[in-house]
Amino acid sequence: MSWYKLARLRALSIHRIPQGDVQAPTVSAPALTYPPQGAESPEFLKYLLGDLPQATWYRPDESEASASLHDILQAILEEPDALHDYGKKLAQRLADTAPGYTTRKGVFILAFFDNVTEGQPGIGLFKAETEESILALNDQAESWELTWMKGLSGKRPDKGALFIPDEERGFKAIVADKNAEIKYWLQGFLSLNPHS
Repeated sequence: MSWYKLARLRALSIHRIPQGDVQAPTVSAPALTYPPQGAESPEFLKYLLGDLPQATWYRPDESEASASLHDILQAILEEPDALHDYGKKLAQRLADTAPGYTTRKGVFILAFFDNVTEGQPGIGLFKAETEESILALNDQAESWELTWMKGLSGKRPDKGALFIPDEERGFKAIVADKNAEIKYWLQGFLSLNPHS
């Protein structure tokens, strides 16, 4: 099963996260017009959900940090229209986690999905750290233009997690992290352990 094939993106919240060793505030997008251009495309859903594994599930650990994250996720389920407010809280939590680790600045994306599996909603947390330059060709005018543009890599976010409601534990999660050896995303921010 591929998560992005069934999912429908319902709401989105985007924030800039400073480098882990820099004491700087997070910067949140102003209220977003939704859906943003291109967000409903299969490519955007594949960008967010395409690298998440299908079988490795995680469960919350017993820490206070995990309970706090659980409370925020539960509030999002009950009030998805307030996603951007919860996104600000999670972006700050992510920035507060960073100083103990070697982390890169990036963009934090919080997404609420309908129908990720068997009619269940899902809450996605993603961090994109890799920026690339591209050469954009505007060939719509009489004189063509070449412009260098810098933006996030279109390959996949560097880190991702999808939380799905679970009757036994509140939520179960699947996680992807290109730098899993650092433990910043899985243990520091998400407070998760492999499912037993």
